[in-house]
Order: sequence, then structure tokens, then C-alpha cells
Amino acid sequence: MLRSILVLVIFLFGCGPSQEEIDIAIGSAIDNIPETITPVIILDSDHRIVVGDSEFSVELAGWQPQANVSITILSAYGSGEDYKVGQIRVNLSGAGSGMLGSESVPAVPENILAGIYTIRALSESDGIEAFTVLTVHEEPLEIVTKPMAPVILIDSTRKVVGDLELGFELAGWAPEDRVTISILSAYGPNKDHIMGGIDTNLSGAAVEILGSESFPAIPILPSGIYTIKAVSTKDGSEASTALRLYAEHLEVIEKPKAPGIQIDSTRKVIGDSELWVGLSGWSPNDTVKVTILAAYGTEIDYTIGSIDINLSGAGGKILGSDSYAAIPGNMEPGIYTLKAVSTKDGSEASMALRIYAEPLEVIEKPTEPDFNKIWRDTTPAIFYVQDEATGGYGTGWLYKNRYIVTANHVVNNATQMKIFQTSGLPFVASVVWQDASRDIAILKFNSSEANLTSEVTPLVMGNINTGHYASPLMALGYSDRGTLSNQSAGRAAANVGVLSQVKVFSHGQSSSIKHIIMDAPIAPGDSGGPVVDRDGLVIGMTRSYSTNPGTFFAIHEEVIKESLVVFFGD
Repeated sequence: MLRSILVLVIFLFGCGPSQEEIDIAIGSAIDNIPETITPVIILDSDHRIVVGDSEFSVELAGWQPQANVSITILSAYGSGEDYKVGQIRVNLSGAGSGMLGSESVPAVPENILAGIYTIRALSESDGIEAFTVLTVHEEPLEIVTKPMAPVILIDSTRKVVGDLELGFELAGWAPEDRVTISILSAYGPNKDHIMGGIDTNLSGAAVEILGSESFPAIPILPSGIYTIKAVSTKDGSEASTALRLYAEHLEVIEKPKAPGIQIDSTRKVIGDSELWVGLSGWSPNDTVKVTILAAYGTEIDYTIGSIDINLSGAGGKILGSDSYAAIPGNMEPGIYTLKAVSTKDGSEASMALRIYAEPLEVIEKPTEPDFNKIWRDTTPAIFYVQDEATGGYGTGWLYKNRYIVTANHVVNNATQMKIFQTSGLPFVASVVWQDASRDIAILKFNSSEANLTSEVTPLVMGNINTGHYASPLMALGYSDRGTLSNQSAGRAAANVGVLSQVKVFSHGQSSSIKHIIMDAPIAPGDSGGPVVDRDGLVIGMTRSYSTNPGTFFAIHEEVIKESLVVFFGD
């Protein structure tokens, strides 16, 4: 455990540091061992746990990576008689979660008493423990539904004596009820006016208009405030609302609309040949002249043109042309008054016109890379590779037809590797090139034996340099050893990050070569996998990582190309 933490640079698979290098690393880094994180266990706080519950959720954090942690209710049946709920395996981060229990083996047995218990989480790797409180209730909370009181609403229009119709909305009534609507004491004490009946639907609601010419909704009554009452013919339930009656309708007086002028929202620049002007609220069939006031100084105006108004009092037109610019080129930038004047009655309208010296420079914002699409497009050409003799594994990718590129330390001393696809059956590829100085290997396979699908296309090499620092990238690989379902590996995992640095250094058996330093997290099994840019082009190949948090290494695309040229000669 200590050795795996303190080794500064670890191969993902294959050739790692020598024993001497490990001992030196331990000696120099012993004072920098991080403090141990206290393990914790957390129960699902949203779930009321009851005697006999078949399952409940548990979350773990701060445990030894990949530890098996057993979950137990202490003294569930009395002193010392514990009940083991289940087990959770934490991940490389020391965290994990799971839903424990089942119908056949419930998380909370039916034969324990309601009360407060201690839940213990115990690591089977190092015996570390964590505890939390479990409250077991006798039964679930009873949810009591409060019955909804029936309501009646009327439309919001002004109600006038003699109105033929009146709109109603009902809610909260018995389903398929018949509700009678009345104006109480419409003709004197206890002399009601029955307006009609409304049928509710299965939801106990209805929307309907009552009244007609032969039977007005509101008869000739004195103006004032009345009670409208709704009564169920099914169960006698009632609801009421107020009805205010006026003697007459309001007189609508139309206010004359002042004429207006507007222009389009584009940035106006000296020398613009055209300007769109819109007019409204003018006299029908008018002609309106449009002018820039004091365009060349005090009282020296510039008339752009005229616009004809239609029968609705509106008009719109693009004024100006190449020979007669809407905004002359010899004006000064600034704010001017744009004035419109009727040639029929002299009415006017004005607005501000801001004129700039030059247009805005349009800078296109780079779009975010669609790494999900890139992942879908590239993963068919990425393979899980395995040395059946040693069990060693890693990742490889299709460079061209029949040729797979991977890291040399993945291949190690093997002469052939078993290749697992995202879908389809595995096949065997021969090791035809090993470039230990650059940590690159090339595998060759028989196309007829591989039987690749049409979606498997070779990946394309890209370019990257120091000018691409902070650019997004994605590392693809099988750190999870692949799903290996029905002899297929499934799609490679995707880890997204940015380019941190480009640096030359030696490592393991390789010479001093150029590396990509990135923060895209990688782990054992990712070795040999491609690192792609925002366009899905290969800019590196995953190699190793450091115990310095967030530091991960990939072989630079230039180094890959150098090795490929030596082998293929192109």
C-alpha cells in the first residue's frame, strides 16, 4: 500500500520502476505521506426505515481503495446478536454506494424491535471501522389526504343587468355530479333565481356558460352585490361566490394614438447606404418626410426620403441607396435627432439616432467540443488488448486497416495479443513492431478473422503544441478492464481534461521523448489508449500517471508519428 502511494511515476501496465527506484522514492517521500482520511458511512435520510424493509441505501467515503466493507446492525436481536445487512466494494477513490437487502434477505428483519440501533461498517482489508445511527420505526407514516372543498368561479368581465350569458368554472366537486347554480334573493328575501345546472366530469370539475336569449343568465335586477350559490344534487355540498351587477356597461373612449417612428436595431455607421424606418399612428393615406436634423451643423438638415402611409396609418420603407446614402459619409459620429413630419397635417414624431464611425468587429466565440459525439464516433476503433499468457492488459486503437497501435509496455515480451472489440467476437493480433525507445508497439491482424463492422474506421492523427495549453482533450481507454460481456469489451471509458504542459523527459526504457502532461484522469488499463482533441484527432497516447494529484502523462503525437514513419515508411 505504502509503495503504491509513494512511487512518483507508475506505468499503467508492463514495465514499471525498478526495485531500486522504488526504495529511493520511499526514502525521499516518507515525510510527505498525506494524512489518513477518516472513513464514514451515510444512510439515506429521505427514507423512513421500517421493521421488515427489504432494502435501504448506504454511501461510503474515505476507505482504503477497492476495499470490501461489510455493513452490520449491532445487537439487532439482543446483546451481541448482530445482523449482517450486506457488503459494498469501494472504488479507487475509496468511495462507494449501494442498495442493501432484497425481498428474500431484507435489510431490516421483520423480527427485530423498533428503536435506535448502531450500524457498523467494517473494512475486510484492514479492519478499519465506521459507525452511524439507524432508527427503525414500527410502521410507515400514514398519508392522510385532506378532502378538497368545492369551489365556484365566474368570469372576470363586468356583469350588467340583463346579460344573456355568464361563464362558470367548478372544481373539487363529486365526480359526475349535477350542480345547480342560483342567484340568492334575486327577487327579494328567499326568492332565488335559478340560472341552470352544470355537470362535472370524472375529475369533479367543469367549465360552462349558462344563459341564452330566451332565458338570460342575469335577469333585470337592481344593480348591487349578490350571492351566487352552487349546490350538489348528489351529496348536497355547497360553494358560493360574490356577483356584482352594474346598471350599464362602461363607455370605452379611444384615446387618439400619437404618431411614432422607429428604425431597425442594427448599428448605424457613417456612410451606410440604407436605413429601415417604420411609422405608425399617422393619418391614413399620408406621406411622411424623414430627416436627420442638424446633420451638417446648426439648422443644416439632411432629408433621407419619404414614406407613404396606408389606410391603417402605418408604413415602413428602406430609405437610401448606393447613389444617395441614408447616412452620408461626410457626417461626424454622434447622436442625432431623426424627425418624421406629415405632409398632410404637419404632425411630427422624433427619435434618437446614434451614428458610429465604424462597424463592430464580430469575434466568433469558439463552440464547446461535443465530446459525447466524438466518444460515440471513435470508440468502435478502440480495443481492449490482453496478453493471455500473463494476463497483462491495456488499450489499443486502429491506425490503418489491419494495424493497431498500443504502448510497448502493454505488449512487453508477448508475440501476440488477444483483441476485444466494443461488440463482436475477439480476435488475435501479432506483435510486428516494438519501439522501446518511444514506448510504442504495432499489432497486425487478419481482416477476415477480425470481421470488423462498418462503423470501425481508423483514427486520424492531429497536431498539438505549446500554443494549445488549456485546450480541451479526452483520454479513452479500458481502465475498468472492459465489460467483457458476450466476449465483447463494450465502449472504452472517456476521461475529459485539458492540456497542461508539453515536456521532454525519459521514463522507464524509453529515451528522452516529448510528452503531453494533462489533467484527464487515467488509471491502469488506459495505457496505449488514444488522447483526442476537440475535433476527435489523435494528439497523444496514454502512458502513465504520477502520485502528484492530477498529473497524467501521454506520448506526444510527434513521437507517435516518428515511430509510425520508421515502420510504415510513409
